Amino acid sequence: GEMEVYDFSEPITQHGWANGLSVHNCGEVLLGAWQVCNLGTLNLPCFINRDGVIDNNRLAYVSKVATRFLDNVIDVSNYPYPENELVQKFGIRRIGIGTVGLADAMIESKIRYGDNPKAKVFTNQVLTVIRNSVIDTSCDLAREKGTFPSYQKEQFNEGKYLLRLPQNLQDKVREHGLRNACLLC
Repeated sequence: GEMEVYDFSEPITQHGWANGLSVHNCGEVLLGAWQVCNLGTLNLPCFINRDGVIDNNRLAYVSKVATRFLDNVIDVSNYPYPENELVQKFGIRRIGIGTVGLADAMIESKIRYGDNPKAKVFTNQVLTVIRNSVIDTSCDLAREKGTFPSYQKEQFNEGKYLLRLPQNLQDKVREHGLRNACLLC
């Protein structure tokens, strides 16, 4: 069959209106001037074992590998503009590790997706493993290769986000800093 397709572009802000909502083509994060996306996704059902339990060790390992991979992508990418390269390589070294398949992972774990205590515990557990692994690896990379160039130790160490991390990660970040300004998406 045939279907009508509507395409529009708005040249100033590059957004449109859909059912009363302001929409953009890419909405994971708002980017500053000349910043670029460097995203990686963890497919959560791949970490559920045959018993329906998430393999936290494997999830942590792959999160660490993904962090190193995306940090390396920064250095080998061909950027469309010199300003993109300058901001990414010599400014913030932005990466964004995210997830897909949370509902599918819950189904495989026999947990009802939605607003219920088991789903909340599962989601918190998964995201905590990823967060801690990614931050730990960015600290290792900072020790090995240096922090992201615009890193301000005093300002970062006073941030509320750092205080929500486990003590061992707080200590590690305070000692080595981070390789990447942005880590999770």
